[in-house]
Amino acid sequence: MKDLGVVRHILGCKVKHEEETGISYLTQFQYTKKAIEKFFGPDLKPCDTPVDVNVILSKSMSSKTEEDRAKLRTFRTEKQLELYCGCHSVQDRT
Repeated sequence: MKDLGVVRHILGCKVKHEEETGISYLTQFQYTKKAIEKFFGPDLKPCDTPVDVNVILSKSMSSKTEEDRAKLRTFRTEKQLELYCGCHSVQDRT
């Protein structure tokens, strides 16, 4: 085995390593970009995400009980489906 140096890419993910903190980050940007181009074509136009950018979230706002977390999971699944269907219904496929 030999040392190949600092990892830049692994399994299709780009690796960023911060020396001072010792934290490593993985990003799947290229994988996601290729998947979008494969399934929707290279000329797909971006659309705005219907999210209020002025909302600041904090840990104190999170669910405290398992019942609340279950409700949130259901809500999140419904919203993901709504966003998925909404984004795919407005695409220009001509």
